[in-house]
Amino acid sequence: MATAAAPDLDHTGAFFHALADATRLRIVLLLADGERCVCVIHDALDLPQPLVSRHLGVLRAAGIVAARRDGRWIHYRLATATDPIRAAVLRALRRTGRRAGPTKAIVCER
Repeated sequence: MATAAAPDLDHTGAFFHALADATRLRIVLLLADGERCVCVIHDALDLPQPLVSRHLGVLRAAGIVAARRDGRWIHYRLATATDPIRAAVLRALRRTGRRAGPTKAIVCER
């Protein structure tokens, strides 16, 4: 009899740990509508750049956000989840973020 593969509890724990911080949740909600330059994330949160970078690093390590470099700037987006639990959570957060809308204008002038 075949059994379903056991979930990777270490990765699942890191995923939920990353989402258990209000600043990181705000970042996820900012990314709900699509990719954003790090400068936009920094400006929207109104927090020191090193702190924002640290939070983005936690989200990247947990597989919640993905990044791409465009010259000097890094653009972040929500990552594509590969397991059904992560996919369901990220879908719910995307819907929540789209309903909430941004708290500040999201414009990258760089």
